[in-house]
Amino acid sequence: MARTVRRALAGTALLLAGSPPVVTGSPPALAGAPPALAGSRPAAAAGPGGGAAAGVRPAAAPALGFRLAAAAGTGCPRRSAVRLTSYAPGTLLLRLPAAAVRAGARSGGTATARRDCRAQVAVTVPAGYRWRLDSIAAKGRAWLPAGATARAFVFTTEVGDVEGTVQVADLSGPYRRAWVGLFPPEKSDSSQCGAAAENLLVGLSTDVTVADPRRDDALLTLPASAADDFAVALGLTAHPCA
Repeated sequence: MARTVRRALAGTALLLAGSPPVVTGSPPALAGAPPALAGSRPAAAAGPGGGAAAGVRPAAAPALGFRLAAAAGTGCPRRSAVRLTSYAPGTLLLRLPAAAVRAGARSGGTATARRDCRAQVAVTVPAGYRWRLDSIAAKGRAWLPAGATARAFVFTTEVGDVEGTVQVADLSGPYRRAWVGLFPPEKSDSSQCGAAAENLLVGLSTDVTVADPRRDDALLTLPASAADDFAVALGLTAHPCA
């Protein structure tokens, strides 16, 4: 799973540029992503015969560092409610066990229920580099009766800047299965050159609505318990300051 996530998120900026968002009923893992995303890398420079230049190896991407600095919201009422795992060179996985949202008869007759979580992640970069956000992934499961809807949004920005919003789920009942999506960010987020670390704000907002709150029951979850699993995943890359 960890290898699949790294391959699916690393270096996807070229493939994702201009691509429409995708939300499917695939199993809750990026193993179900389109084959073009798995292990994709920019093409190597061509040699005289049209193939890769002999003896030329692409330079390894500098690794970024990640640390959870703060978290708050109804979907993460305390910092410990956000679990963070990262893989070199720049894959960040977030697990949010408290982010499930339920509406209807089993939630006291609530017609619409919402959850939100905002986490600040300190991103460290090697000297002479800055980080850039290239891709956003999210996945979960939903149990929606006819007439019910569920939505999920991911917000990203450098702390203090304008947020970019990506709708990662837009579901309508009847719906009883998993969903997963891989998206480009709404706007280009990157750190300032010369800063050893700059916080990246990552937010998740979910809502569920039912047609008849006295009879219906609807649930949206983001299950992820293993360290190499995720509810929200981000792909970042390091770029030279020029």
